[in-house]
Amino acid sequence: MALVHSTHVRTAAVPWSKAHTPVHSVHGVCRAAKSPHPTPQQRVRSTLRPPVIISRHLCHFKPAIQPVHGFNSPPSPRYVSTAAAAAVPGQPAVPKDLFWKKVGGLALIFLGGTINYTILQSLRDAIIVTSCGAEALPFITAFGVLPASFLFFWYYDQLVKNLKSESVFYWSLAPMAAFYGLFAAFLLPNASALHPVALAEQYISKLPDSLSCFIRVIANWSYTLFFILAELWGSVAISLLFWSLADDVCTVGEAKDVYPKLGILANVGLIAAGAFTRYVNTVLAKGNEVLSLQVLVFSILVVTGMMCVTKRYIDTAVMPYITHQGGHKKTEHKAKEGQKKQ
Repeated sequence: MALVHSTHVRTAAVPWSKAHTPVHSVHGVCRAAKSPHPTPQQRVRSTLRPPVIISRHLCHFKPAIQPVHGFNSPPSPRYVSTAAAAAVPGQPAVPKDLFWKKVGGLALIFLGGTINYTILQSLRDAIIVTSCGAEALPFITAFGVLPASFLFFWYYDQLVKNLKSESVFYWSLAPMAAFYGLFAAFLLPNASALHPVALAEQYISKLPDSLSCFIRVIANWSYTLFFILAELWGSVAISLLFWSLADDVCTVGEAKDVYPKLGILANVGLIAAGAFTRYVNTVLAKGNEVLSLQVLVFSILVVTGMMCVTKRYIDTAVMPYITHQGGHKKTEHKAKEGQKKQ
């Protein structure tokens, strides 16, 4: 800025630009300030001149029009709300019933997972207690369920690394559903031919009582496998898959309203599963244990299919709009999926 030696100084605001500086008027004579880059001669003169105190009005000169955030420049995407997401170019319009689609889909999946868990819990305990004895329950839990849990979560880790996020849910439930169907269709009706119970009884009479439980568990190997996979259902389908999906679908504010209601819905699932199990045993099967187990396992497969269909609905009707809600983006997850596709 040029130095001014007059005490009568007036300022005039001009249109602001990068190439010009304010215009100063001295005794009515207007002259424009020089370029912000002085010449070598001007630098020498400025070093020879004594310092001059300039009016504070010139030092704090500001343009007449200031750029306003949100008027002259587009707002940051993180502050765009769900209702205003449709106004941002390149983003699809968010439906008004998106929240209820989230709640409905999550409610069906959680209800189905709870019903299956209740039925499987009653079946696995009844099968093992009648075939191996109640003392076999802690033995199978320690030496069967625990190693199977580590093995399954290694399998889940491979799914996450090699598949898309939408497919992990289906492939996680597929092995358990396949074994349930195989157990009800083939293993259960032919259990007497597949289980070497007579041979096991011969060894049990010669071994100490502490090892008799181990022999019975191995002899009834199909029942043991059913118990292990039935025990994994709660950890995999509910604790891992469902709550991971709910965390991806719901925002923090929505979770405060939705999660308590889902807890109430779990109790409804427990009651519904108990009533259905009693109806199958007393009305449909009429005391036939094999038929009762087959009907209950078939119902588990139906409910599992319903859960997969609901998950597909969430992937198509809800997930496309999740990334456009403020503060609810999955950029890192998308980057990983892009690397997998490459």
